[in-house]
Amino acid sequence: MKPDNKILVGILEPDKGIVFCHIENTLEAFQKAVGGYIETFDYGEGLLIVMNEEGVLLDLPENDLGFRGTLVFCRTKGDEFASLKFFDVVVLKDLFSEVSA
Repeated sequence: MKPDNKILVGILEPDKGIVFCHIENTLEAFQKAVGGYIETFDYGEGLLIVMNEEGVLLDLPENDLGFRGTLVFCRTKGDEFASLKFFDVVVLKDLFSEVSA
């Protein structure tokens, strides 16, 4: 199975609201989005968080979930990253659209 060329993801930077965009479905694109080597975290309900595995070592700023650095939300299809679903966008937008003070 060939992965989609571009997938819909949510990008959450520290102290910012979530932004939804399409990125290339490649390791390099995810590394660029998080600023380094990637690590994944199962967020539940089929959602996956991709983050910089060296966030603590690099002393990246903490985000709304207590992780360090930029987070990328996506889904998986088999062993590949996959686009968010409409419902994911609604839920994530509700959770992270407001910047915390």
